[in-house]
Order: sequence, then C-alpha cells, then structure tokens
Amino acid sequence: MHLTEPSTLVTDFLMGAFAAAFSAILLRHAQKQISRILWSAGLALTAAASFAAGFYHGFKGVWPNDLIVGLDVATVLAMVGVSLCVLMGTARAMAGKRAHDALTIFALAKAAAFALWTPFHRDFVYVIADYALSLLVVLALSAMNRRQSSARWLMAGVGVSAVGALVQTSGWNAAWFLNHNDLYHLIQIFSLYAFYRGSSLLRDRRPSMT
Repeated sequence: MHLTEPSTLVTDFLMGAFAAAFSAILLRHAQKQISRILWSAGLALTAAASFAAGFYHGFKGVWPNDLIVGLDVATVLAMVGVSLCVLMGTARAMAGKRAHDALTIFALAKAAAFALWTPFHRDFVYVIADYALSLLVVLALSAMNRRQSSARWLMAGVGVSAVGALVQTSGWNAAWFLNHNDLYHLIQIFSLYAFYRGSSLLRDRRPSMT
C-alpha cells in the first residue's frame, strides 16, 4: 500500500510512543498529586493526537475522505485537551487559590472555544495558537516559581516547543525525506521529555487526592 507521507507518519508515531511512555511513567509515580495526573493526561492526549495525525499524513488520499477528516478532527480535539490539561496541571501546583480558580475558568473557556472552532477550521495554526496560550501561562507560572526544580524543566520544555513551532510554521525542509512537520515532531520529543521531568516534580498547592 502506498503511503502519502511516510516520514511524517514515522515521526508522528515516534513522538506518540515517547508521549505515551512518559505519560505512563508519570501516572505510575503521581503519588495522588492532581497536578501530575493532569500532566499525565496531557501527555496521553499528545500520544493520541500524534497517532491520529500519523495515520492522517500516512494515508491521506488512500483511505476514504470521511475517515481522513475524522482523524484530522480527532487530532485537533486531542490537542485542545492537551492544552487544557497542561494549563490546569501547572496551575494546580504553582498558583494560589484565586489565581488557580481564575486560570481554571480561563482554561475551560478557552478549551470550549477552540473545541467548537477548530474542527470546522482545520488549520494547524489554530492548534498552535491554543497550545501557545497554555504554554505562555505555564511559562509565566514557572517563572514566578523559578526556585522550584520543576519550574526550570517546564521553562525548558516551553522553549524547545517554541523552537519546534517556529520550524513547523516556517515550512523549511531539511531534506527531501525530512520536511518541516517531521522536524517539528523530532524537536517536540525533547520538549516532551522536559515537560515529563518538570511535571514529575510538581506538588499540589491545593489539597491532593486522599
């Protein structure tokens, strides 16, 4: 069977495999910390988005169009869930009560807005915009709590993710077999590792699960 974009399928699956592994390890060591559980969910949704996107890029033009559109919408909605989880998880550990409550409302409203908008406007720029808003909050909270060891890892993750987004939106291809999407996926693996390390060190400010 002919694959439409084989290298993008491979790099998407590779990123998904790393995200799934990081999610499982983090959940195993969550110690009932809701912040860690939310980040684990975010990594799991990243894996789901990566696998769906891999099938989309690999079989676009081969599988029925309705199935391809469904995979694209699933990718978008999973990424909306990622943005929600990472924002709420970080706020749970790094924000005071009032800030936490305000950020929770913001995160839920943003997720609802993007979940309604992006499936009908399936341009990856909207996914990046939603994710970038959440990462800006993560960056701000980490900067305000920079003495925490988790903050340094999270800030590193945001920085690497920003580099990946710039490469992805630039359209630059490193070689005929490695396009801008492939490079984005490979860069994001390093970002995911930093996020995993940082989130594994988070501890809830609000009462954790009993």
